[in-house]
Amino acid sequence: MTQFDPSRPAGGAWQFNPPPGWPTPPAGWVPPPNWQPDPSWPPVPPGWPFWVPVGYAPAAAAPPRSNRARWVLAAKLGAGVLTLVATVIAAVIALVDRPEPYTMDDWRTRANATCERDIGAAHLSLLTGMLKVGQLTGGGLPPAGQPDPTMQEAADSLARLGAGLRAVSADLREIQVPDGAPRADIDALINATGDFAGYFESVSTVLVDHQLDRLDDARLRQMRDETDRMATDVRAAWLGAAQRLGLNQCVVVMGLGPGPPPTSGQ
Repeated sequence: MTQFDPSRPAGGAWQFNPPPGWPTPPAGWVPPPNWQPDPSWPPVPPGWPFWVPVGYAPAAAAPPRSNRARWVLAAKLGAGVLTLVATVIAAVIALVDRPEPYTMDDWRTRANATCERDIGAAHLSLLTGMLKVGQLTGGGLPPAGQPDPTMQEAADSLARLGAGLRAVSADLREIQVPDGAPRADIDALINATGDFAGYFESVSTVLVDHQLDRLDDARLRQMRDETDRMATDVRAAWLGAAQRLGLNQCVVVMGLGPGPPPTSGQ
């Protein structure tokens, strides 16, 4: 705190400059000898000039900030800091949690796993059905209208195989397809798988109907034509789509040969 010094500088015209909070003296007032300020007045700011040139009006000192003003300033500062922290945290979380783009490789992995799971589970039914059908054709079909254990076992195996292939078709249809994927090949594979499922289910029904003597020549000719279509058109459509999509495991578990490297949908 600056001590009061009433001495006026020599030379020039000077006026008394009261510190903030002191009464304003009349113009030309000069402190009398031994004059001291009232102790109740505010203290003199450090370095305060008691004498200034006549006509000089120094800027008033900034009033002390009230407690409320300090609280408002602190609240605004705190809100700004919290907003900044929340923004940074949100940006970091968005960066860390950003999912990898879903690609054709992801679809291919899920599709191959579907074939391994669904067709693999029905593979025993396929082998059993082929064995039983071979036994029937090798030894001649039993008379129509008579139950035959071997024929019924073949019918059951082929029905389970058809159900397994239908599950493959449904599960493939539910796999998310990435943008830009070869939809024509995917649809061809799913449709051909459904055709295979329907064919084996039809053969199973024919074997059952033979034992019940419910077959006629027209039904047998229809089944023969359907067998030819499966062995040519449907098989070619399924195998071609699977190879272009890179479904190596699907080709292998279907017993249609090794799968080549993928050539589409990279």
